[in-house]
Amino acid sequence: MTKTPRLVVQKSELMDDARSISTAQAAKMVGISMSLVQKLVDQEAFKAWKTPGGHRRIDLSSVQDYQQRVQLSPVLKVNNPSLPVVKIIVEDASLSDRLLEELKNWPNYFDISCWHSIPEAFLSFTNQIPDILIVQMSAPPAAAGVDFFSG
Repeated sequence: MTKTPRLVVQKSELMDDARSISTAQAAKMVGISMSLVQKLVDQEAFKAWKTPGGHRRIDLSSVQDYQQRVQLSPVLKVNNPSLPVVKIIVEDASLSDRLLEELKNWPNYFDISCWHSIPEAFLSFTNQIPDILIVQMSAPPAAAGVDFFSG
């Protein structure tokens, strides 16, 4: 009988079981779904590793750092709850900077925040749902040659 090789995860100084949490715990802590946490792990937004049993463990401090980054995203704060909330998701950082500069002329009309990532913008919805959502993103390379408007 041949033995199947077993994957063994090597522990490093980043992998401290006492300071790690499960995917479910991270999801509850950040207020998002477990599948979004898994996507964020895959995008390396969290420091994470898999146990020998195949379960993800997430470094608690990386989740806390992520929460801090999401809360400190560029925002034009007006502190007027009666203003319409506008969230802008822009892929291009230079365009985002130009938009924010232009929107400084409108502080008494909108409560505006700008994001460079759809998952991070959606995370901000747990704190404040937008009245207006503006999104500028490029099509994925696989869909770039597809004409969605021809019949």
